[in-house]
Amino acid sequence: MADTRGPREPLGTNHLVTAARSAGTYCQSVPLVPNNGKLHIDLDGPSAVADLVEAARVIDPLKAATHFGTESRVVADIEDHLFFLSATNPGWFAPFRDEAVIELSDRLPMNVDVAANLLGGCSEVAVDAVMERLRTAPESWRDLSTLVGIGSESALSALADHVRREPPSGEWVNRLGVHVPTSGQAVRRFAPERTSMHAVESGTDGVTGLALDAVAADADEITWHYLSFDVSAAPGLPNWPHQALHLVSPRTYWFTLHSGVADDGRYTGAIVDDQGEPFDVGLEDCEANPRSSTGLLLRPYDADLTYRNGHIFMTPGVVGTAGGAPIGLDPTPNCPGCNVLMFHGAAIESRDYGEGFRSVFYCEQCVRVAVTGSNWN
Repeated sequence: MADTRGPREPLGTNHLVTAARSAGTYCQSVPLVPNNGKLHIDLDGPSAVADLVEAARVIDPLKAATHFGTESRVVADIEDHLFFLSATNPGWFAPFRDEAVIELSDRLPMNVDVAANLLGGCSEVAVDAVMERLRTAPESWRDLSTLVGIGSESALSALADHVRREPPSGEWVNRLGVHVPTSGQAVRRFAPERTSMHAVESGTDGVTGLALDAVAADADEITWHYLSFDVSAAPGLPNWPHQALHLVSPRTYWFTLHSGVADDGRYTGAIVDDQGEPFDVGLEDCEANPRSSTGLLLRPYDADLTYRNGHIFMTPGVVGTAGGAPIGLDPTPNCPGCNVLMFHGAAIESRDYGEGFRSVFYCEQCVRVAVTGSNWN
């Protein structure tokens, strides 16, 4: 879509509180809701994206790095803007990719999901700049995420070499959803494409709230069903040989569950690791009063969602996201069959059976699944 508006006035030094609220009063009903309310630019064209980058340029990096004060809150709002942009018009960011990586990485912050949609196409100069920073700070989450997001052959090769040279960084790369083999380049085990999951009675892409015997051939460890979805309805996910992938839970809040899959697609032989700290307050009461089942509709991220604080879960009716990178609060599970990092399938925010994030992973080769339960970050 062409941007047909005239030139904008340059942002002044007072942008930290009032810059470019071109859509009017803050907190109006719009898809983008910056979490701190210090910066709001209506990203309706390429020139608006230029305004956003200019807002980042004029921030004092030393003040932004303090993690308190107005500047750091503006940077957090910029992050929400980039999240929205990555889902709606990522091509508008193309002129600023290298600058964002080389000069403004501290003021144009991106999680790996956003970076994977905005930074593809960065130059070799940008990759070299990230590697230079990693020599000083080898476990920098931001720079590791940037390399994963760029995703080029050279970026993933450099990342793999770095992890093999600096093994402690491998833990963080694992949480980003990236497999590092003993030789060769790193492999992203997630799809950059993200799909919102909506609870809709007429939805045919999945279902919530099934009886346990519909998703588990033996329910010794599985005590709750959140949702099941058709993997083929989520672009970018590897093929799954069954009708649906199930997101389930044992009777605890924080866990990793590994399971095989029977010929009929139900889970079997589940094993739960709760780190020796089972916590089940209120869960049996939930089991005694299961929620009603409803259908799911899956659709690509778009401007109809609410983008705030790095997620879309404030959108009415949204129950989760298929695709995208893992949340990263816990290690990404390895497949016990082939020892390759499992592919990230979907994530939800749970408030009805336990509290925190729930994610499902799968190995498309060995046909195994894993589910993780994480506390709030």
